[in-house]
Amino acid sequence: MPIIRGRLKTIVLGALVVFLSGGIGFYFGFGKGANIMATLASQNRVFDSLSDVRRSVSVLEAADSDLVRRKVATDLRVALFSLDSYSSAVPFVKCRDQDRKALELAASYIAANPDPRIFNGTAELGRGLRFCEGR
Repeated sequence: MPIIRGRLKTIVLGALVVFLSGGIGFYFGFGKGANIMATLASQNRVFDSLSDVRRSVSVLEAADSDLVRRKVATDLRVALFSLDSYSSAVPFVKCRDQDRKALELAASYIAANPDPRIFNGTAELGRGLRFCEGR
């Protein structure tokens, strides 16, 4: 019986070591990797949103059709909302001069075209417009 208890103890300790090393490996490997991937995805979405703001403002300034204006204005609203949503996830993103200019133009456009169906004055839009402050 003492031999069986000794082997059982060895097997249990071996299994415990394997499970603990697997858990630690998962945390430091996959867990950290997943966190990095999520941060990269958030950062990419922020840059996409800034690009959407620039594109929306340039099209809004040149377009004549009301339908196109509403569509692009809606895209602008979504981009600003996304900037607000992701701003805390990627505090290290640096804005370029063209991003700041686009957000200034977006604020001017919204002030000149206060369509309540699109730009309903939500706090998220305001925070999206201020995304580049201090960056």
